[in-house]
Amino acid sequence: MNRLRPLFPAKRPVILDFLLPSLNHARLLHHSRPARPIPEPSSTAPDVATFLTKIGRNMIQHESKFTDWNQLMATTPQQLRDMGIEPARDRRYLIDWRERYRNGIAPMEFKRGRKIDGGERRKKMVRFLRAVAQRQEQRKKEEQALLMGNK
Repeated sequence: MNRLRPLFPAKRPVILDFLLPSLNHARLLHHSRPARPIPEPSSTAPDVATFLTKIGRNMIQHESKFTDWNQLMATTPQQLRDMGIEPARDRRYLIDWRERYRNGIAPMEFKRGRKIDGGERRKKMVRFLRAVAQRQEQRKKEEQALLMGNK
């Protein structure tokens, strides 16, 4: 019985961590993901200016920051930030459209959403308070009209 030892003792040598990474469920982070291929310009987006114009949201203002198509498609988010593409919402929108274009989706504009009722979670309360304020304002106007009519 003493001859039976566990295959992997509780305290195993460090070398096993590198040889058998799946045993400790560690990721191998020393290999980065290969860069995605840069898509060729198409008839829907033959150059940088057309691409930025078609995706909208005034992205054409950033055209001067890109020298060519390859730079537009290969720039990292950190490089976009260093180039001065602000706010972050615009950077995310541009990055999102680059991925969509790589996946074969033709560029088009998505309008930004509008908040309704101030973006509040308690919509009923906000609508109720707004209605109360409108009724109070209406009553004040009616009272002023009555006072003006009596004079």
